[in-house]
Amino acid sequence: MNKKYLFGIGILLAVLLVSTAPAMARTDNVTFYLNASDGSHEVSVVPGEEVTIYLDVDAPVNKTGGFEVAVMFDPDVLECLDITENESVTNWMLWTFRGVWDNAVNPNLHYMNFDALDFGGQGPGLLRFGDMRVRGVDPGVTILYLGVWPDDVLDGNNRSSTADTHGDPKDWDDMVELTF
Repeated sequence: MNKKYLFGIGILLAVLLVSTAPAMARTDNVTFYLNASDGSHEVSVVPGEEVTIYLDVDAPVNKTGGFEVAVMFDPDVLECLDITENESVTNWMLWTFRGVWDNAVNPNLHYMNFDALDFGGQGPGLLRFGDMRVRGVDPGVTILYLGVWPDDVLDGNNRSSTADTHGDPKDWDDMVELTF
């Protein structure tokens, strides 16, 4: 075959690849919801009172293979007592509460860190990442939200992320925060 034909075929394939790239973009964005047992996104308690906050995720497209989250909060207003897996909603293969960490980016905030992995995948649909049992400490207001690296969390191993069963990141550009 002539080199000009091979070059032409190569250019044609490159043009086809570029023109189909937008059609192959991922469409499996997830939405995170921090909410109370009544489904609201606002919790009012007196100091010493305990409440459970859920981290739910709407993953409508494909299976989710795992996640890691850093839930940011003000430790002068809120104390994390424990975080557990809610197996009645989503039963992950491996689930771990890593602890509550100080934050070097904003010393006024701490973050609760937990993660999970499931080689078979969970979903698609509504997933529960964890149940956070917290207690009011002092009067005040704090917004709970997912911390991202490097804006909120300096340790890239503790950043908020989620992935499909192949380990490819799922985008999450939407999150419903909780006011405590």
